[in-house]
Amino acid sequence: MLYSCDVCGKDEEEPERGYILGTSEIVSEPRYWRHYFEANKRVTAELTGIQIRSFEEFVQSHWGKKTVEDVTRIKSPWLLCEDCIDLFDSVDRAKARARFQTWRTTGVAPETGTASLSEVRLR
Repeated sequence: MLYSCDVCGKDEEEPERGYILGTSEIVSEPRYWRHYFEANKRVTAELTGIQIRSFEEFVQSHWGKKTVEDVTRIKSPWLLCEDCIDLFDSVDRAKARARFQTWRTTGVAPETGTASLSEVRLR
């Protein structure tokens, strides 16, 4: 089975090496947001014409606030690769791996869904 990591986009071919997180786990990790900013600042500038030079500018900008709101609304499970799970220190990796295995066999990922804005931690 081939899948793409929802954080970095890398294709993963080894199905036993995946993890699944819910949106609440994603948005509550400040390192995810820094990674998101660094990975997307060039594309954001090209698509919108907005030049955001620092993470602090991103957080304060309309674009940053809209991005946060959009991400919290994601209902689908987040599939993560071995590299990207390292962004999430507080996540129970065994549980995230078990969710992935459940998803692989049943097509259902338990404990996933949207997040509230109060769960977001940018810093």
